[in-house]
This record gives sequence, structure tokens and C-alpha cells, in this order.
Amino acid sequence: MLEEVEPASTGDQGRTALLRSMLTWFEGDIDASRRHAEEAEPLLEQAGRHEDLAMLDDARAMLAHAEGDWASHARWRLRESTVVPELAGRVFDAYLCVTEYVLYSGEPYAQLSAFAKQLRAQAQRGGARRGEAFAATLLGETELLTGNLGAAREHLFEAVRLNREVGASGGEALARMRLGEALLHAGDRDGATAQLEEALELSQSSSLARHLIYLVHGVLVQVPVDPEEGLQLVDQSEALLPAHPICAYCPTGYHVAAATTCATAGRLERARDHLALAERGAELWPPGPWRAALAEARGRLLVAEGAKAEGAAALRRAAEGYAAAGQRLYERRARSALTA
Repeated sequence: MLEEVEPASTGDQGRTALLRSMLTWFEGDIDASRRHAEEAEPLLEQAGRHEDLAMLDDARAMLAHAEGDWASHARWRLRESTVVPELAGRVFDAYLCVTEYVLYSGEPYAQLSAFAKQLRAQAQRGGARRGEAFAATLLGETELLTGNLGAAREHLFEAVRLNREVGASGGEALARMRLGEALLHAGDRDGATAQLEEALELSQSSSLARHLIYLVHGVLVQVPVDPEEGLQLVDQSEALLPAHPICAYCPTGYHVAAATTCATAGRLERARDHLALAERGAELWPPGPWRAALAEARGRLLVAEGAKAEGAAALRRAAEGYAAAGQRLYERRARSALTA
């Protein structure tokens, strides 16, 4: 269909090239994706299409990750943003989005943690505050996913402070979302709710708003102990979330969480609908953590349906999958559900 498009303006030509870059990336044609990205940049720069340029940063970061060079590419772009200040918000937000993809793509967390520590040290030496905030956020996320709640809270509190100081609303929203998740797993549900509500408010002023709201709601619906309260939050979330998301990736975690919440509340048909959407989204990701997440949601649904033996088997697969991916935080949750 894109081949039939004949854009008239420079901006439309750039956007068409950008869409071709993204489409060929999904098709696995990395060379074509890179060619279209190179074609798009000067056209979008000339037209002043800043939102599309932010999407182009996403596409290039995804290309770098596919080629095994995400870390050095991210370091280069973040360093470039300190030299060319008008790039700072665009590059920073774009890399936050792509980093969420990297965190769930099977990349070893030890490597991501080492990269974050190195980047933070370099940023501190060079006075690059945005790079320091980015590194603190990533470090907090890796500590959280690997189950080190104390270290995660420490780094994420620092990330909140640094992001606020540089005026990065998207970064602060993401740091607060992860901090809320850490507090939830530590048993502080009131603290978690406060951080998540602040994250939702902050996300509205970010170019990542249409991504962040799915991430935040995905944690928010897990907070209530009472199943009916959880179901009410799913209702509220669905009233606020876009009917047609622009991102194929970010809604996946929300649908996994909503499937579990609906199953726990006895709304089995709704749980099946969310699980089907989660399965569709997970197909776009590399094999790894999302398979474990789907197995966990499926296990909870099976238990709610009365198929306890099948549900236990699915929860066991989830725990093993999380362990293989290094996500100790979620492994403990799945094993706890299996025990219960």
C-alpha cells in the first residue's frame, strides 16, 4: 500500500520513508529499513517534523538493537544530545521507549546493568544530566526485574529526582511507574498507588504519553487486593486508553495484567479477550520473558476456570521461564501463586 503513495510535500515524503523503514524492520529486512531511515532524516529535518523525528530515533535504536549495537548507539545519541541541546528531549524520550523493548527482549540484565553504570559514570564526569537520569532509570529497572527491591527503590528515587531536575517528564513518569511497581512488590500498596497516579499525570506532558499510559495502567490494575476493586480499575483503564494504540508493543503488559485481574474477579470471558490481545502483542517480541508472562496469565485463568492441574502446570512453566530470563521478581510471584 505504501508503494502506491505519492506524497507531495517534503514532510509527507519524509514520513512515508519513515513508515517504510518501520515496516521493513517488522518484515526483518534490516538493510532496507536502514536505507529508508537515512532517506527520511533530511526530509523530516527540512520540514521541521519533530514528532516524526522522534519516531525516527526509535526506528534507528531498534535497528541498532537488531544488529547487536544498541548500547554503543544509545551512548552516542545521548552524548550527541549534550552537544546539540535541541535534540535532548527527542533523543531522551525515544531511548526510554526503546529501552523498554530491550528490557523484555532477552538481553542479559548483567550486561544492561553494566552499561547503565558505565553510562552514569561517564555522564557524571561530563556533566550530562540527562544521560545520568537515563542511566539511573535503567539501573533501577534492571535491579527491579532481577528482584533486588532495596537497590531498585534507591536507584529509582534518584532517577525521579534527576529526571525532574532536567525537566524530563517522560523519564520521571517511567521512573515513578517502576518505583510504584517496586513498592507494590514490597507490600506498600498505598505508596505504589501514589507513585502510579503521579506517573499518569506526568505522562500526559510527554511525547511518550501514548506509550506510558499502557505501562502505568499495567501496574495500576495489579495494586488492589480485592478482586472487585481490581476490576473497577480495569474498567477505568479501558475508558482512558486509546481504542487504537499507535504502539504495537507497549499494550502487551497491560493486557497480561488485565487478563489476570479479570480472571481473579471471575470475569472469565473478559480475561480470555485480554489474554488473546496479549498473545497477539507478544508475537512481535523476541522469544523470552513474554512467553513466561503469557503462561502466568494463562495459568491464573485456568485456575479460575477450575482446571487446577493445568493451571499449576502453566504457572510452573511461567516460573521456569522467568528464571531463565533473569526476571527473579516475576519468578517469585509465579511461584507464590503456584504455592497458593
